[in-house]
Amino acid sequence: MMNGSDQRFIFLGDFDGTGVLKHAYAKRVGDTVFDFADATRTFVITENPGAVENQCSFAVEDMDGDGNMDLLHTARAGMFGMVLRGDGSGNFGFVDYFLTAYEPTVAVPGPMGDVGREIFVIDFRTGSYTVFCTRGRYLPYRQNSLNFIPDYIAHLMELGTGFDYLLAAQTGNVPHLYQWLQSGSLTEAAQTLPGNPSISVSGDPRLDPGLGSLQVYQVGSYASVVVTNSQGQAFNVANLRVTPRIFLVLGNIENRSSLDVGVAFLLPAVPRN
Repeated sequence: MMNGSDQRFIFLGDFDGTGVLKHAYAKRVGDTVFDFADATRTFVITENPGAVENQCSFAVEDMDGDGNMDLLHTARAGMFGMVLRGDGSGNFGFVDYFLTAYEPTVAVPGPMGDVGREIFVIDFRTGSYTVFCTRGRYLPYRQNSLNFIPDYIAHLMELGTGFDYLLAAQTGNVPHLYQWLQSGSLTEAAQTLPGNPSISVSGDPRLDPGLGSLQVYQVGSYASVVVTNSQGQAFNVANLRVTPRIFLVLGNIENRSSLDVGVAFLLPAVPRN
């Protein structure tokens, strides 16, 4: 195993303010301090240990309309997913839970309702899904199944109209695009989107543990992240709305020889002389 000074991590984020996710490698020089090629950056990190192995997933979106990014969290080992409210400083507190059962599930935000966004949760084993709305608590109000089992999903919003869409795709194939109707149901849209990843990274032997591959699918300001570990296991570990201060970090964050994924909130950077 590599020692702490040799550990490398991959960060995904909007490094230049263009709204486009890019990836960069960094070395860890403190618990939450990382040395990049251009600067030393400090983060507040919320972690999903063993994200691929444990089939854990994050979704990053403003769920309640207060302007701060919030988190949705699901894990195969948990009966419930969680809604975590962000305070704009990198801290996330528990708000509510939603039923997922002990399955490999991924959640994404849906349209904004009266007091918060809906939550769409899909079972990656069967393709069945549940939509939750909030009336003070997140409760299921619609259940159905897609006509295929996707490898990744994402929430999209059309600029201009503000219409909400669900993207669902199998790796290497053209994604299916579904529009959310006012009734809460989904109808497949005629538009087509490219099925090629916007970022594709092969494993790096300097990462501890080894990363098999990383694929990022970005459409507009939304992105979906699929990670394969060195054992060939793959999972849709994150879905996010791209914002300048929210990053994803991949690597052995917990120092437990697992491929961890964290949501990293960027604190002010220290430029390199």
